[in-house]
Amino acid sequence: MSKIERTPNDFYSRLLRDHAPSAIRIVVPGEPKGFRVATKRGQWNKGLRDYRKWKDDCVIATEGFGLDCPVFADSAYPVYVHTSAFYSSKVHCDPQNTSKGYVDAIMPPGKGGGDKYAGTSCDAPLYDYANPRTLVEIRGWLLRKYEHLVSEAW
Repeated sequence: MSKIERTPNDFYSRLLRDHAPSAIRIVVPGEPKGFRVATKRGQWNKGLRDYRKWKDDCVIATEGFGLDCPVFADSAYPVYVHTSAFYSSKVHCDPQNTSKGYVDAIMPPGKGGGDKYAGTSCDAPLYDYANPRTLVEIRGWLLRKYEHLVSEAW
């Protein structure tokens, strides 16, 4: 059996070179909100208004970091979002809904958009009564375009 030589053009070398694990880390200030759908017949209630405002805060924080919104992903360039939500009280939404809400904010539905190629994950609920916030880590092949923004620490 002959020994297989690894060259710089080898699939795994290219994979590690082009898609090295790197992340963009963003902090969204304020009480984390969970994903909500519109109420019957488009009625607006306080919860939905708060959720829409939180989505606007997510977009502002993401664009303030330098990432263009809306974020577009496809099968060749998927996006992975991990959230850590710090709530101000023990009464809060499901952390998974906070993760979904953030993705809904930066990847709105529509032609060429949406979260079809976005993966989400989240931590268990965390609590900081004085400073509620959402820590977001975005990973994926899309980040090759934003290499200058990638950081190693919060």
